Amino acid sequence: MHPAGSGAAGTRRLAEPYLPFWEEEVEVSRLIQTLIAAMALKQRSGLTVASLRTILKVTGGVTSRVFIMIKSLAVEAIETGEERITDDAVQFWQPIWAKHAWRTPHRPMAEFG
Repeated sequence: MHPAGSGAAGTRRLAEPYLPFWEEEVEVSRLIQTLIAAMALKQRSGLTVASLRTILKVTGGVTSRVFIMIKSLAVEAIETGEERITDDAVQFWQPIWAKHAWRTPHRPMAEFG
């Protein structure tokens, strides 16, 4: 018996859920438009199919990453006064996980001592 949250069982419990690979872009659009609507922006976003594909490519289809991306884009839209998520914003968005993951400079152990 492993303590709660340890070992492989804990890893499986906390793994990021993946979105299915939809054959119809309509389903992807519905999901993303539902998320955008939940952000209560003042203007309709109306993203193109290319932007929807970009969202799936950038997030790798990971549900939590799609939510993070849409929320981040919505916050940016509010802060800039745009009040909608634009195709340009999607194309130029930088994922949080890319900014922080594996970006720490390698320093020899002697520097920590």
